[in-house]
Amino acid sequence: MSMSIRVRTILALNIYVIGLALVMGWIAKETAGHLVEERYVREMVGSAAGFLKGQRFPRSDSMMRHLHALYNAEWAAAENTADNIVASSLSPELTATFAAHVSGDATGGTVTLGDERYRFDSADVMTTNVQTGEPEPGRLYMLVPDAQFRQARTRAQARVAQVILPAALTATVVAVLLSVSITRPIRLLAAEMDHLSDGDVMAARPERTRRPPGPREVRQLAESFDRMLDHLGQARRQMLRSEQLATLGKVALGVAHELRNPLSGIKMNIRVLKDRDMLADDPGLAAILREIDRMTLYLDELMGLASGRQDAAGHLTREPAQLSDLARGVLTILAGRVRHATLEVRVDAPSDEPVVGVDENQIRQTMMNLLVNAIEASPPHSTIVVSIERHGNRLRCRVVDTGPGVAQDEEVFDAFVTGKPNGVGLGLYICRQIISRHGGEIGFENTETGAAFWFDLPVDDDSEEA
Repeated sequence: MSMSIRVRTILALNIYVIGLALVMGWIAKETAGHLVEERYVREMVGSAAGFLKGQRFPRSDSMMRHLHALYNAEWAAAENTADNIVASSLSPELTATFAAHVSGDATGGTVTLGDERYRFDSADVMTTNVQTGEPEPGRLYMLVPDAQFRQARTRAQARVAQVILPAALTATVVAVLLSVSITRPIRLLAAEMDHLSDGDVMAARPERTRRPPGPREVRQLAESFDRMLDHLGQARRQMLRSEQLATLGKVALGVAHELRNPLSGIKMNIRVLKDRDMLADDPGLAAILREIDRMTLYLDELMGLASGRQDAAGHLTREPAQLSDLARGVLTILAGRVRHATLEVRVDAPSDEPVVGVDENQIRQTMMNLLVNAIEASPPHSTIVVSIERHGNRLRCRVVDTGPGVAQDEEVFDAFVTGKPNGVGLGLYICRQIISRHGGEIGFENTETGAAFWFDLPVDDDSEEA
């Protein structure tokens, strides 16, 4: 039969309490019965003897019956020896039987008279001879029937029964509270497991913050379950990312093959135009060539993602460059877009800006992505600031927009994470790949006016001296 933990706890605790009460009641009853048998008779006969000490009372049957009515017990008086019973509240037959049983020097014990068992005890007293009226030493016996002790045991059993019922009720209440403290966290864990069976690993996480404290073992189980959910969530995200990268790979291969050949043809024709004397120094053609190189780099990134390599386009062609010059070159390409958005972009750089050894095409790609995001996030007639700052042996490029900011807990640099309605979520991911290959760091922070995305690059001391 299947029973819940709550029912099992209640039954177990009640059985234990009731069983313990019965055992302790039986032990108490038996122990108390024997103590009453021994002490009751001894104390009663002692009190009677003390009361009669120094008193001269007649040794007569009427006196014994008077004591019987007073103490609810049988009495007998003897002269010097126990078998010389001279007065008794018992019948003559029982008196004779008692005298025969206690012959000699017996002063206490048990005796069976008729169908009843008695416990008796005795005390020395001074009595008066009825015939002569002279004081004589004697012995006074008190006999208590077992019926009185059985009645005492019955009353003790009734009192034990009266105690068992409240004890059982108390045990039930305690068992309910105990079972609730154990089963409630377990039920919450079971509910979370139901979410897992539905395939939603992280849906159960908000519920865990409301889990009430329980026994230490249950808390340990909950903590282990939390860690398991974390691992499952990470594994699920990794699996989803792998699936997305695999899908992207198929698309990227097709896109790359479709774009690389036209780009190569365009680049070749632009170089032919630059060979003409009148167009040799045309800045527009130079900008077109740089954009073609950047697009080729982007296609290389996609090809790397398609092949599953984390070091996509990992080869760097490092050359000394100033980040402010690279930023202005990118703004030349984005000038039309900036005008269309009615924005102003300002580049702030120190006069002693050091040079850094970078792959110019890749850093331009990073700046392009950050500036495009800033342009799309900023409202019209606002200003975007690109600042170059020195921080020890590192140089920081910081792009500050006037948009709504970014949620601090958002993993914006992960693949396929985007806040744009039609975004893919690869721009910032590729930026992180590029900066990581340069040995730098990338991050973001919210400001009073919007968001600030930045990246740090190590300063090449040799290039700086040059």
